Amino acid sequence: MDRKAVKRKSEREAVREANKRSRDAEMLLESNYRRNRDRRIESGNESETDEEGTDQSEIGIVNDNNLHGGQEDEQERNINESYHGNSDNDSVNDSDQDILTNDEDSDCESPGSNNEDDEPQAFLDPGQYVRQEILEWTLSGGISMAKVDDLLKRLKPVHQNLPLSYKTLLKTPRKVDIVDCGNGSLWYCGITSQLHRILTQEYLTSYNEIAIDINIDSVPLFNKSSTNFVPILGRLVGENHPFVIGIFCGSGSDPKDLDIFLDSFVNEVNDLKSNCFLFEDKRYNFRIRHYILDQKARASIKCVKGVRGYFCCEKCTVRGTDYKNRMCLLNHNCALRTDESFIDLVADLMVPKTKHFDDKEIDSHVNGVSPLLRCETKLVSKFRLDSMHLVYKGVFSRWLEFLWSGYGNYSLSLREKREISSLLESFRKWCPCDFNRKPFAIKSEKLKATELRRILLYDGLVAFKKLDKNVLKNFLLLHVSIYILCSPVFFRELNDEADTFLRAFVTHSKSLFGEELIVYNVHSLVHLSSECLEHGPLDSFGAFPYENFLGMIKSRVTSRAKPLQQIAKREMEKMEKKEEFVKAEPPLLQMPCFNDPHEPVAGQQYKKILVKKSVLSIKLADSCCALNDGTVVRISNIIDSGNGPVLVGKKFAEMADYYEYPIASSLLDIYKVSRLQECTFYFTPADIKHKCYLLPLKEDEYYAVVEFKDSTCEVVPTNWLDEEDGELVSYYPPDECPVQKSHESFHEPWNVKGYHGRRFSKEDEFPCIFCTFSM
Repeated sequence: MDRKAVKRKSEREAVREANKRSRDAEMLLESNYRRNRDRRIESGNESETDEEGTDQSEIGIVNDNNLHGGQEDEQERNINESYHGNSDNDSVNDSDQDILTNDEDSDCESPGSNNEDDEPQAFLDPGQYVRQEILEWTLSGGISMAKVDDLLKRLKPVHQNLPLSYKTLLKTPRKVDIVDCGNGSLWYCGITSQLHRILTQEYLTSYNEIAIDINIDSVPLFNKSSTNFVPILGRLVGENHPFVIGIFCGSGSDPKDLDIFLDSFVNEVNDLKSNCFLFEDKRYNFRIRHYILDQKARASIKCVKGVRGYFCCEKCTVRGTDYKNRMCLLNHNCALRTDESFIDLVADLMVPKTKHFDDKEIDSHVNGVSPLLRCETKLVSKFRLDSMHLVYKGVFSRWLEFLWSGYGNYSLSLREKREISSLLESFRKWCPCDFNRKPFAIKSEKLKATELRRILLYDGLVAFKKLDKNVLKNFLLLHVSIYILCSPVFFRELNDEADTFLRAFVTHSKSLFGEELIVYNVHSLVHLSSECLEHGPLDSFGAFPYENFLGMIKSRVTSRAKPLQQIAKREMEKMEKKEEFVKAEPPLLQMPCFNDPHEPVAGQQYKKILVKKSVLSIKLADSCCALNDGTVVRISNIIDSGNGPVLVGKKFAEMADYYEYPIASSLLDIYKVSRLQECTFYFTPADIKHKCYLLPLKEDEYYAVVEFKDSTCEVVPTNWLDEEDGELVSYYPPDECPVQKSHESFHEPWNVKGYHGRRFSKEDEFPCIFCTFSM
């Protein structure tokens, strides 16, 4: 099926979906109206013809489906509340929705329900609902405006309040201010206008200032095309939603004229710093906390040498060595750069050279004057080493490439590659829901940054355990260091250890893979621990939120004609309504069920519970957690006892260090656990310290049990014997005998020396490891 056919099919599905939502809204409103009318008639409180009355009952209802992105369910709930106020439990439709009733809210007064002075809420008719849904659907991105017009014309006979054009629906501006920027065009939206759209009084009360992070990156727009966007993005400190400040659109390269590209941005930053930001008649201080860019963008914006320059390091004065067509940085104890020394280099650049200038000997880190100096930006201390590009897509991706492709002194055999891929695939059912990309076989070294992060911090501990001893130690040096720096707990406590291990990793990698591995990214690891010590955990200044937002920007461009004008109009359409990032509190207990009919604790049973922003479940992948006393537990049931949630689980009887090099894994809350106890254990959410990622040490590494029939066994130890159904049966190994090493097990029934045997693979009887994590 070609691209046009796929597009036409998606557009037809969109039309059908809009029509279905319209019909559902009408049916929902009619059903709710009749139900409430009948109730009012029975109670005698209101007349049958009262169409704008509000319901008098006030029991708060939280719909679990809305937590998981059910936009249609959320809209239906909003329609229900707008039409007749908060309904009680009896008015909820009989459906498969998971509902939690909050008894604390039942005594609260809902606005507009009991106050006679309040005006009744406006009736939201189906036409208003359809209009709002089409508007939200259009702004979601990836929708052709011509098809939106076609949809509006099709629905116009049924819904007279709909306009005939998307321009009226979205209030599309007629004119967009585009500035010529040398090799491309620039649209500048501005920081102030975006802050007015997203800021709330609650945020300003919490922070009492406005601090933002800045990201500048490049994103290609189309396949087989050199057209690309270079957006200037901002993000409020403490929020996860970036916003557009300006966008450059060019062909083939980044903006060549930095003065034009950054002129409006620099002027606005100077104005905000001098005059502060005015919000609701009060002025707030403004500052830029971090510039979070990849190395290429940093070199361009700061006007410094790229990775091929002899003095390319942004944090120290190391001089590189040209080795095998790579610039290798082998000295890790050079003098550090400062904001003052950077200004001195800029000043030296402006002095005419009276003698031969040798780029190889004199510090030539700076090759121009950055426009950011006009707004007094500190070009060393304000620019972060981004973990996404530096550690995951830079160092670890290169490490895997060397390992997979056979560079240096060690390479993987085909059998080892297959074993690693097989292990990663087997982890899919163990991977918690906190990871949006599940493990799969490595078919090439090109992986997404989130996948590389998961392998480095978690999966690689088991997947790489059979590698050569030196390679495994090299991996553990990097793993432990990044694990420490990512942890909100360990990044300060063990910062010196992380610095030592990172330097050891760089030195050890040189002997293992050769000098060609020690390029800019690998060298920059020696500066990473000081970055975290000063500015927080590694993930606090990563580029992951901005990278996700770039994909959303790209999806809003629907044709190759005037892409900058398209995205500018879409952003200006969003300006018409104030956007508040509401942090909705999901229900504590989710998915009612009936797990164990013999459970001694009375109460409704559930499958999921939300604890410290992490989802714990009775499912295998999300069932492991560590308690405050250090115990590791697997959850088997979740109960609402009436006095609060009670969790039921089983403890692991044995806990040991999984590795001892470079430090004991128990110091990082990483253990090897086994022997899940049979007796159940009851605890509360307050007893939970953190969630754990449980990994099997081997997919089929179970305690194998071979069953022998008495008629075929001649002589066995008496402690092997047991009586079942009046027949003497021999088991090996016996329950009371500890088994130090598992026997190999098979998927099918098999024969051992003539004795019939079967595979025994209870999930609670194999050794495994667990890692703590905070997502």
